[in-house]
Amino acid sequence: MSRNACVHEPVLLARFASGVTVAGLDADLQTHLAACASCREIVALVQALRADHAAALSECALPTASQIWWRARVRSRLEAAHAVERPISLAQSISMAALLGLAASLVGAQWIRGSLYRARDVAAHVFGADVATALSSMADGGPLWLMFVAGVCVAVLMPVAAAIALSRD
Repeated sequence: MSRNACVHEPVLLARFASGVTVAGLDADLQTHLAACASCREIVALVQALRADHAAALSECALPTASQIWWRARVRSRLEAAHAVERPISLAQSISMAALLGLAASLVGAQWIRGSLYRARDVAAHVFGADVATALSSMADGGPLWLMFVAGVCVAVLMPVAAAIALSRD
């Protein structure tokens, strides 16, 4: 839809942009506004925009400087606490993984040792004395055997615990 522009529209827009109100317009433009519908539409639009601007300014409430300062201090304290918490959390996770690995190695060693004794008994009936003797010597390995089992358990549990600990961040 095309509309015919009034020759006075640029003058009206320039006056309104400079801050002049409808009451502040000169007499010639006042009489023109009474006759021109296009210019009255511009006046109505400018008045609506100015009213909306005034309403927006009255609703806007900025916080005081003390509120901004207090919020900044609280935020910096929280960020510092989180920064300190990360290495502590990682150290706790690693120590928990080590404890779980040690517990699993002790329990696993006893379970493996019992399984080897049962396997020895079965192997003695099925394969003969040679296999049973080898399984018996593995089950009675002593501290070296426990260290091997502990190492295997820690090697399996440590990456799992580290993945769990690092997934929290």
